[in-house]
Amino acid sequence: MRPKPLFGCGMAIVVMLLTLRGSTPAQTPTPRPTPSVTPSRVERLKVAVQLEREQNDPILMTVVYAAQYAPVYEALVEEDPWHNFVPMLATDWSMSPDGKTWIFNLRKGVQWHFGWGEFTAKDVVHTLQRHVRADSMSVQVSIMQELLEHVEVVNDYQIIFRLPQPRTDLHIQLSTRWYNAILCKAYFDAEGQEGLNRKMVGTGPYQFKERVLGQYLVTMPVFAMFGGNYLPSKGHYDPTIPWTKRQVREALNHAVDRKTIQNTILGGRGEPMAVTFWHATLPGWNPQWFAQYEKQYGYDPERAKALLAEAGYPKGFKATYILTPRPELPELAQVGEVIANYWREIGVDLKLEEREFVWWREKLLKEQLHGLAWTDATVRFEDRDIMRLMYYSKGVAHFFESAFVDQKYEQFIATADPQEQDQTLREVGNHLFEEYASLPLFWLYTEFVANPQVVADYKTSGMLPPRHLEYIKAAQ
Repeated sequence: MRPKPLFGCGMAIVVMLLTLRGSTPAQTPTPRPTPSVTPSRVERLKVAVQLEREQNDPILMTVVYAAQYAPVYEALVEEDPWHNFVPMLATDWSMSPDGKTWIFNLRKGVQWHFGWGEFTAKDVVHTLQRHVRADSMSVQVSIMQELLEHVEVVNDYQIIFRLPQPRTDLHIQLSTRWYNAILCKAYFDAEGQEGLNRKMVGTGPYQFKERVLGQYLVTMPVFAMFGGNYLPSKGHYDPTIPWTKRQVREALNHAVDRKTIQNTILGGRGEPMAVTFWHATLPGWNPQWFAQYEKQYGYDPERAKALLAEAGYPKGFKATYILTPRPELPELAQVGEVIANYWREIGVDLKLEEREFVWWREKLLKEQLHGLAWTDATVRFEDRDIMRLMYYSKGVAHFFESAFVDQKYEQFIATADPQEQDQTLREVGNHLFEEYASLPLFWLYTEFVANPQVVADYKTSGMLPPRHLEYIKAAQ
């Protein structure tokens, strides 16, 4: 990340000190790279993370801020630096042909830090229970509730999930992709929430040492959304909001010069995004979107004005644009300001408001973003989660709801056939593309800054960084 001034967001900037575990009782090790036999001249690694929320309890923070606990905890499955899903606390897993039954065999002999005993299936169930607590910040509450209701503990080292519907990606849902840390039941039973607030107890390659408030600073999609596009059948749906009309959403897309934003604010970084959250490397991709992109989404302010007039707004309309600073992309607020200026040029009377992420998130979850537009930058999601989290009317974010998406999502989860799922995802993508459901901008690559006198090599997937710290090779 290039050094740039942060927008006023009141973020907590912390340094967390971790020690590489080396004095814990013997155990069957979780697979890790073989350390170099050559002694390193680096004895301590400091990883600076810019956060809006500081917390030791993984359940009380969103996945965006999970970098502060990732080195300490482990999941059942690891997503390695090459995007492979490999054993971690589970030695292996299997799925039935219909996608409804999953068996996970757990690693034996893994010890919790600070002498809190051996990891077992009881810790897995305890973690599921904590995900569904009333104060949970987890975006996977519905999934964890389903798993909790259908889990069978065979013994300390095997669990079975017998699900009511196919779920072909359960190993991904329970992996480090989602930072789904397994938590220690014995520690929580003995010390409670206060104990967890004081200290992290995990099974990972690093032990928690201390958290120090300081003054250090150390592939995401970027897009804009139109708040209030809820299902018309919902009581809080407001049809008077201009961008509930397709023509208005199309006009707002034509009003924005994406290439100028990319070449100026983002310094040329990123690649175009045709449909928000759909990427050419993921299932459901349709190459025809880019073939039609310039015609349907290209910069054309005169066409934008004509569309507004056709929609019944020849003199524009009033709206509010929310600027929410995000640590993932300091330039995000500036991108929002530029989009607002482009919309003003076609007659939209925009009021800009700066809001903290926590304010926006609460409004989002309560479906109270009527008539508000905003720019967002978040993590890359996989297949099922794109629909469930972002577009399903019974999901989490409610970015753009429609009966068509709901029907397709329920069709998607009813099958374990990858080809059928791929086709369903493509149909949903086509629908969102034609409906101008959002204002897609760019895919950005994750950027890191490392001191070459400290770090010789660092292999990581780049998903929700910093992660894979155990793969860092110290300078000799």
